[in-house]
Amino acid sequence: MPSAPTSGSDPGPQDPAWEYFRLAEAVVNGAWQLSTAADLAQPHVTGPYPRGYRVQKWVADKLTEASVLDSTVNAQYMGA
Repeated sequence: MPSAPTSGSDPGPQDPAWEYFRLAEAVVNGAWQLSTAADLAQPHVTGPYPRGYRVQKWVADKLTEASVLDSTVNAQYMGA
C-alpha cells in the first residue's frame, strides 16, 4: 500500500487521494453508524455491541420520548 505523501510535497497521480478520504470519512462513518444502529436494535441481535452503544441508545430513546411530549424539543429534534 502506498504511503501518504510527505508534508509539503504534491501528490502525484499514483498517490491515493488522502485528503478526499479524510473528508469523506465523517460522512461515511455517520451513515454507517446510523445504519448499524438500526441493525443492532433488532431484538434477535445479541451483539457484540460497539463501545458506548447502550448509552447512545438510551439518550436517543429519551430524546425521541421527549420530542413526542414537548413541541419545542420536537422542533429541535426534527431540525425545524
